[in-house]
Amino acid sequence: MPMPTIKEKKNSSLSRGFTLVELLITVALFSILVSIAVGGFVRALRTEREVSGMMSTESNASIALEEMTREMRTGYLFTPLSCTGVQQPLSCAGVQFFNANGQQVTYARGANGALTRTTTSSEPLMGGNVSTTFLSFTIFGDVNGNDTTHWPPRVTIDLGVAPSSTNLPSVINLQTTVSARGIFQ
Repeated sequence: MPMPTIKEKKNSSLSRGFTLVELLITVALFSILVSIAVGGFVRALRTEREVSGMMSTESNASIALEEMTREMRTGYLFTPLSCTGVQQPLSCAGVQFFNANGQQVTYARGANGALTRTTTSSEPLMGGNVSTTFLSFTIFGDVNGNDTTHWPPRVTIDLGVAPSSTNLPSVINLQTTVSARGIFQ
């Protein structure tokens, strides 16, 4: 086997490396793949944040509805506030009544649009990360507590909420009906 000459050694070492064009193409392809992967990761994080916000909003609203219905079940002397229509059922922006402890309670949207419970002072029922888009109380039955021939009042609560922390246009709509457990004598 003959020994390679210096010229042959030089040519063989050049053919083993990469050219500048090959390196540029490799870097460009790698950059494209990394940007696609990072875009997917960022999109997944954004989706997770939005889902988390929606779950938090739904949980907050469910707890607020549960608190309202629990107090209304034992309430009496319901007074509709800011109603549309003159005959039953009344669709109202708020409701006022006396709870089992004899306190006068008002549920309505506050000045900032949040769902509030007012007794001696006003307090929001949901966290600051929840925006109340609409609130309506539909009242049917005896609202004055003086008619023993009809059923006790039934209040249907329509509540629309959205997470205020995300830019989602979606609204979670919740509705429940509660019947006061007033006992007539």
